[in-house]
Amino acid sequence: MKNQYKIFKSTDSDSNYNFVFEQYGGEGTKSYRDVVKKHKKQGQSQLLLNSKLMIEMIGWTLSQSNTEKIILKNVNLDNDQEDVNDEEFSDLLNQSNGNYDIAISKLMKLLDWCVDSGSIDIKSIMVSSFKQDKIADIFFNGTFSGDIEIFESFINPFLMDQYQNVN
Repeated sequence: MKNQYKIFKSTDSDSNYNFVFEQYGGEGTKSYRDVVKKHKKQGQSQLLLNSKLMIEMIGWTLSQSNTEKIILKNVNLDNDQEDVNDEEFSDLLNQSNGNYDIAISKLMKLLDWCVDSGSIDIKSIMVSSFKQDKIADIFFNGTFSGDIEIFESFINPFLMDQYQNVN
């Protein structure tokens, strides 16, 4: 079983966002509820990822700011009948002559119907390192499971980029 983590956000005295995560639910770790209570007492709030942010995260796999090349593996939608799995994404890659950038652009167009900051139509996305030695599932409720290196090299830089111009 992959390690599970909850992501929290807070702001510092200069109104800059900070993101932290804590493992929960595994042997020797706190329960999800206890982790949330602890961070709430510390003035941090839970991170939620709406469909718009999830789609932007998919697009960010193309970004130069993506320090360790992270690639998309899977997209799980709220309606399980419409998931985009490895096989379908491979089909998009084949249709794009193996060009990842074009395949991601096509996928983002397919998902355009759910781009909304008020919706959670995308339940999760799965990403992996290019070598596929690290993998993580990122969920709309601000949890992720998998390698913390993906948080450090991809999720946290993405969140910092998205939230830096909020204020």
